[in-house]
Amino acid sequence: MLLAFAALAGAALAAAPDTIRIGTTASALRPLGVALLGLLGGFGLCLYGWEQFARRHRLLGAALVLGGCLIGSGGLCWLRLAESHLSWGGWL
Repeated sequence: MLLAFAALAGAALAAAPDTIRIGTTASALRPLGVALLGLLGGFGLCLYGWEQFARRHRLLGAALVLGGCLIGSGGLCWLRLAESHLSWGGWL
């Protein structure tokens, strides 16, 4: 899965060579890493929330599941924003 993300990042770099300066590989991979961290963190929080929900801590479990979904959605939005050509020169 990590190789697929690396291939996507490499394809994005090869698709627009005139808009990305040489030596900006780290800035091109940073949004991908942040998005992946958000997705994995959200998924882990969801799993922990379901575990708490199964232990009859319903309010805590529901809050953790909702928080995990929000963090995971944020990771997906961050990934979508990072793919946009408008953010290539920006702070993402």
